Amino acid sequence: MLRHAACTAIMLALALSGCRQHGCGPGVCNDIVPGAIPQPLGTHACQWQQGQIAKAQLDKLTIYDREWSKGGTDLSLNGRRHLEELADVLPQLPNPVVVEETREPEKDAVRRSVVVDFLARRGVADAEHRVVTGRPEAEGLFGQEAPGIAQGMVGGNRSQNRVSPVGGFRGNFRGGLGGGLGLY
Repeated sequence: MLRHAACTAIMLALALSGCRQHGCGPGVCNDIVPGAIPQPLGTHACQWQQGQIAKAQLDKLTIYDREWSKGGTDLSLNGRRHLEELADVLPQLPNPVVVEETREPEKDAVRRSVVVDFLARRGVADAEHRVVTGRPEAEGLFGQEAPGIAQGMVGGNRSQNRVSPVGGFRGNFRGGLGGGLGLY
């Protein structure tokens, strides 16, 4: 009982004494405003992660050059699948669809019109105003880079991210690594 009372007294004294940094008196510190409450641990990390997730979500609204057959103006199978999924969710989203631009303005115009027509046929009423050409914010990776980067992210040694001739990076349009971070 005496030990418990002594511990309680010590804890109370420490709590009431305030900051005890060099040059600080009881309850007064040069760098902390009295009554200030620090933000919860991880507050800024969570904001950073949410920002990255939001950017990744917007990237799903980009039609990349690789989604066109042989670099032309016909959508590949994956490009059509991508647009079908977009057509389902675009009415609920305020963001535009971005068609990755090339160095050929004529090709860009044709690709944009292909996407507009595709979305309009699938019931996206304002498709003409929702589709733009431009540069995607995300930077692409070469396929052989992905396994090494993914291995480093999942627990490998980040300083030794080497490209592996075998292995794989499994993800898909709907979930990716996070499995549920998708728009759909």
